[in-house]
Amino acid sequence: MKKYLILLASAMLAWSCGDDKNVDEPQKPEPPVTEAAISLSATEYAFAAAGGTSDEITVTSSGAWELIGDDKVFEPSAKSGENGDKVTFTVGVNPKSEERTETFQFLCDGEIAELTLTQSGGDELTIETCEYAAPVKGGSIYVEVKASGAFEYTVEEGADWLTKPTAASAAAATPERAELVAAANDTGKARQATVTFTLGELSVPVVVTQAQNDVLKVAEGTDVTYNVGKPAETIAFAFEANFKPAVAASADWITVGEPVAASAEEGVVAYTLNIEVAANDGEPREGKVTIAHPENAELNLEVTIKQEGEEPLPEGAVRIPDANFRAKLLALGYIESDASEVCKVLDDGTTIPVMNVSNCQISDLTGIEVFTNITTLNVSGNPLARLDLSKNPNITNLSVNNVQNLTYADLGEMNLSWFDPRNLKSTSLTVISRGNVKELEINGVMTEIDLSQCYNITTIKLNGCSSLAGTVDLRNCAAIKNLGLNLCSKLEKVILPKSVAGQLTPTGTYNENLEITYE
Repeated sequence: MKKYLILLASAMLAWSCGDDKNVDEPQKPEPPVTEAAISLSATEYAFAAAGGTSDEITVTSSGAWELIGDDKVFEPSAKSGENGDKVTFTVGVNPKSEERTETFQFLCDGEIAELTLTQSGGDELTIETCEYAAPVKGGSIYVEVKASGAFEYTVEEGADWLTKPTAASAAAATPERAELVAAANDTGKARQATVTFTLGELSVPVVVTQAQNDVLKVAEGTDVTYNVGKPAETIAFAFEANFKPAVAASADWITVGEPVAASAEEGVVAYTLNIEVAANDGEPREGKVTIAHPENAELNLEVTIKQEGEEPLPEGAVRIPDANFRAKLLALGYIESDASEVCKVLDDGTTIPVMNVSNCQISDLTGIEVFTNITTLNVSGNPLARLDLSKNPNITNLSVNNVQNLTYADLGEMNLSWFDPRNLKSTSLTVISRGNVKELEINGVMTEIDLSQCYNITTIKLNGCSSLAGTVDLRNCAAIKNLGLNLCSKLEKVILPKSVAGQLTPTGTYNENLEITYE
């Protein structure tokens, strides 16, 4: 038992010694508690009006920091950082004369350090309206300028149409109107120029525009009045415009085409207008061609055309160009003299119903229109190419034997039993008849015949027309009852009125392959 007690005492002693060792061992200290703090190496900084970058501002803080403030004018190099970081601020030129200032705050755990930045006032150059439209016809423009001192303004190089007035002053210490003078725009194009206003280091651009003007003018070296002769003529009128104009003629003997531009470029381009003037067989006449803006008739050009003609005839006179015709009429006692083309008609000429001018080598029957009482006319054996009797409606007996050159015959309203031009040597023949002609007989070497205006002829005979080819169009011959085609071996087609279909078939010997249609 004694043994056990000794062991227990030894154990307790050992435990007691171990506990004393832990008490004597050094303990780790707790970290000290620090207070929030922030400070700056400078609390204010002043900039000159020209601007620039500030000195470095050192931030001393107890921890991370951030920057608060309006940075539109004064721009910081950093907006956050740690203890010991440095910050700079940059500002541009002050365009106004007033000083400007801004206070920035550096924050760290609720603590604040402030930095006040200022910039002294500088030159001021303010233009509220920087775009202007110059009048198309030219004139002055006034630019409202607010400046703190003497300013200058210059127009960009090459814009010669926009200038400063010679009497204008370039200096202004108070709100001022700067004047610009625009010339009239005669280029046909819109244009633009930049005017630069400056004061010290300040510069403000102002844009001036001028709209396109409408240009219509006669080309250099081109006349606006033309004197033309009696024959038909074409006039090429040259003008310049920056739009396609409308054109019109004042008389039906003048025909105008479409204006043709020399190029498709914008602005003023050269145009050509063809003006067709018809032949004049009457008195002198005058007409006009108007070339105008399609929406503004006041912007126009007028071209005057004066055409020669026959002077008005004395009362009772007629113009007879053919000397042989005049000589025969004098011999018949129908005119007073044949010394000139203008002939006075005697009473017998206007009353006698018969005119026989056969075999007189007459080639032109101009003047026969005044002999309106003729009922019998004999022109046989003359080298006539045209026979215009449209003004002689009373003729009922017409002789044209051996008129071999005939190519055109207008019978007008006359009523005839027959009309028989034969042995024709011309290659074509046109016959016009609006009256009643019972029978038309043609013979010759012509290759084509136009009878499309023979409205009331009842019988048509084409005898021995061996060279006649192509088509004979008779669709307008509504009164036709008989058609003879004798020895027309080359004729290919005949067109008859639809009203005679089934009632009329050509007679005679003709091309067996002849096509006959009814239309």
